[in-house]
Amino acid sequence: MSADGEIPVLASCVVPLAIIKAGDAQMDPEFGEEHTLIRRTINLMLVTAIPGDAGTGENAILGANRTGGATKSEGRGLLELEEEVFGALAELDDVDGISIRWSASSGAAVQPIDLGGTIKYIAGMEYAFELLCTAARYYHPARSFTATGGSGSVALSWSLPPDRYDRYKMILRRASGATAPTSATDGTGVTLASDLATSVTDTVAAGTYSYALFAAYDETHSTPSTAERYSAAVTETSVVVT
Repeated sequence: MSADGEIPVLASCVVPLAIIKAGDAQMDPEFGEEHTLIRRTINLMLVTAIPGDAGTGENAILGANRTGGATKSEGRGLLELEEEVFGALAELDDVDGISIRWSASSGAAVQPIDLGGTIKYIAGMEYAFELLCTAARYYHPARSFTATGGSGSVALSWSLPPDRYDRYKMILRRASGATAPTSATDGTGVTLASDLATSVTDTVAAGTYSYALFAAYDETHSTPSTAERYSAAVTETSVVVT
């Protein structure tokens, strides 16, 4: 919004919309020693409009009044959008290496627009968040890795690491004995049904085996296709097969 509280009219944009702007950043604001620790201000502006909103623009703020058709306000009110934003930020706050907190917000501004004799109300609100994050690269491993030995085979299952743009594939390695493979090339590879499979049955002879599961990431290609970086291993050791 402008200094006088008016909302910029973005005629070519589809609303509702969110405009995100990264603000100032500071390295390790408390001690000034950890160069990978960063505090940054994130500014967010929400804008919404309801076609055919009569009255004083209350539908653009509250929403959930008219349903059906192009002029419905349900789910499009400014306060309804705010709820979705804070819900998304709560999920982001659960990610390793990120802490995000709301710090300030403006009041809601409503502005009428005359579209050839038809009044349309557009509503906007600005928010400021404080983000504390690390610049150190982190590659999420798989979760909930289990291995159960049986007669002539081992049943293995896991949950995938969080989805992100560079996640490529899972790599499962096997070694005989009580010590798991220490890298994504150590031991013997276990073939998976797909790059992002979450289970496999490994057919092996009787004996004791240990497994290591790695997540591979590709930061170079728009569609991940090459294993460039690897997560830490999650392991299951001393699995007995009869």
